[in-house]
Amino acid sequence: MCKYFILILTLHVSIMATAGGSTSVGPGSPASYRCLELGGNDLTFDEDKWGGNQIGVCAFAEVGAVSLIEEWSLRKTSLAAKAFLGNEFGQGTGPLEQRAKDYCLEIGGKVRKYVDDLKATVYYDLCEFNDRSSIEIWTLYWGTQYSPKLAHILK
Repeated sequence: MCKYFILILTLHVSIMATAGGSTSVGPGSPASYRCLELGGNDLTFDEDKWGGNQIGVCAFAEVGAVSLIEEWSLRKTSLAAKAFLGNEFGQGTGPLEQRAKDYCLEIGGKVRKYVDDLKATVYYDLCEFNDRSSIEIWTLYWGTQYSPKLAHILK
């Protein structure tokens, strides 16, 4: 009985290491740890539904909304943070559903679609900048007025 338990445990650890997972509970990177330390929720997004190019995203509960920013972008020197802090309130013309994407492109970002790792049918568009920092397009578009918690953290 003990031999089988050790074999299963060894197999589990081996599979977790091969898959890049962790056998411990908690954040997987210093950026994830910082997200949790700041009161955010640590999420994982995939660039496609098959699990390619994962990124860690920090979610902050705001009044009536959720602010999403890539975890390594949680520094005021990142281009994503600078763009967010420089936008007090969403502006633009045209259809509302297109304004956030247009704003991202106008300020030099690139829109990338990600899927929530836990909910494979939920997609998010993130605005990615040249320094590889990124922020969810609606968080960026609505700016500091709608995301005061994130604004306070980044200042």
